[in-house]
Amino acid sequence: MHLDSNLEFWQARASLVTIDAAGSPLPIPDDVRLYLMGSTQHGPATKSVVGICQQPNNTAVQAPVVRATMARLIDWVRKGTPPPDSRYPMQPGDLAKLDRAAIGFPDLSPIGVKFPTVMNELAVAEPNVIPFRTNVAKTYRALIPRTNADGHDLAAVLLPDVAVPLATYSGWGLRRAGFAEGDLCGLNGIQIPLAPDATKRRATGDPRPSIEERYGTRAGYVRQVAEVGRKLQAQGFLLGEDVDRFVERARDEQRVSHLAP
Repeated sequence: MHLDSNLEFWQARASLVTIDAAGSPLPIPDDVRLYLMGSTQHGPATKSVVGICQQPNNTAVQAPVVRATMARLIDWVRKGTPPPDSRYPMQPGDLAKLDRAAIGFPDLSPIGVKFPTVMNELAVAEPNVIPFRTNVAKTYRALIPRTNADGHDLAAVLLPDVAVPLATYSGWGLRRAGFAEGDLCGLNGIQIPLAPDATKRRATGDPRPSIEERYGTRAGYVRQVAEVGRKLQAQGFLLGEDVDRFVERARDEQRVSHLAP
């Protein structure tokens, strides 16, 4: 089993796991599974802070996917029970060049969020000298996962943090002024909060539906978290105990406290 975050596509050219240097699909063996932990950074932040980046980093969790797929891996080895099919950008249509519109990421410039113009590219190594040197005129065709209108990965496992969002999450982040401004911000992703209601959304020009428009009430938000959690459990991507944790956390979520019960 191979698990990646969204950041691995920006910083580690993870599209080359399934797509060759020319952009054609690679064959994936039947005894291999690939899972993208959708819209997460390399490891989740415990707190969403800015630091040297332009935007707060990404707290969307990954560990529940790791726990569930480990259990599926054990069943695969011990009992021969196949795990869930790969959920990862596997085809050219799942991936796009570095272009916001082509990727499908929303235009968040009205609320001050810049989209990257760079990624960590990979040049061809020239083996005719020692040590090898790279030929920057020859680069592999590294691509980025396509997203939905919220900016969340399409061909991926989306846990409730992302599937029932209170923010836009992604694996890329940009450095702020004074710290190589505009370059990718290390292993940090982004977390761009949704507007609490339609009035504030319209006032800022945010293209994403607000929290109130999505869920209506606190109970509506909790219900959607529970529905997504149970569906992921049935698919093999969540353990029952983690579904319970997501629902309990949703009940205590302060970002929906302004909604009616």
